[in-house]
Amino acid sequence: MKKNLLNILLFSCLSLFVLLVILILVVDVQIHPYTLQNVGLYSLNELFIFNNNSQKMWDIMSDVFMYIAIAGVLVVACLGAYQLVKNKSFKKVDSEIILLGGFIILLAVAWILFDKFVVINHRPIIVDGEIEGSFPSTHVMLVTFVYLALGQFLKLDSKPNKVKYVYYVSASIVIVITSLGRILSSMHWFTDVLGGILLGLTLYFAYLKVIGIIKEKGSKNLEHN
Repeated sequence: MKKNLLNILLFSCLSLFVLLVILILVVDVQIHPYTLQNVGLYSLNELFIFNNNSQKMWDIMSDVFMYIAIAGVLVVACLGAYQLVKNKSFKKVDSEIILLGGFIILLAVAWILFDKFVVINHRPIIVDGEIEGSFPSTHVMLVTFVYLALGQFLKLDSKPNKVKYVYYVSASIVIVITSLGRILSSMHWFTDVLGGILLGLTLYFAYLKVIGIIKEKGSKNLEHN
């Protein structure tokens, strides 16, 4: 991806995420009659509340896609641990493994921050007697970042176009299904899902930018040598 386009995408996703947070906090804030909690952009969010008999199925389906993403991260972590033990040096661990791990930590920090300290919205339903924070959707944020980042980690850009196309189309479908699942399961508001997508994309484009910087520095070092 060209540097200028990457910068535009990164800035756009981050700006839209910040704008969404501001809108939720100040626009059309109403008390939800079931949870008795304030909900921003209430009228918009109410449009995406669906009463259906398959809420549990959608919840499980979105859980499965999230667990697959976590499994992918664990495989990368195990590969990093193997390199560390084999080479007995942290410096000899693949830089992209370290980088991916760093961004997963950032994602975890974002989850803890919004879940525990900066609660923007609460779930449309009460889960196990608890009123929980719901913005942004952790499932959607994680799935969006991990599925896209793993494509970069697997160096699909160097693979045949067909392979790259199949992977990213499949990843996009998974992100869409997970997003729909969080809404149709009544676990999240529409704005929670939108926030998860925007934050996941922000982290992904930031991840690509850092990879580009690392590669650029590596090329310059080779030229000097």
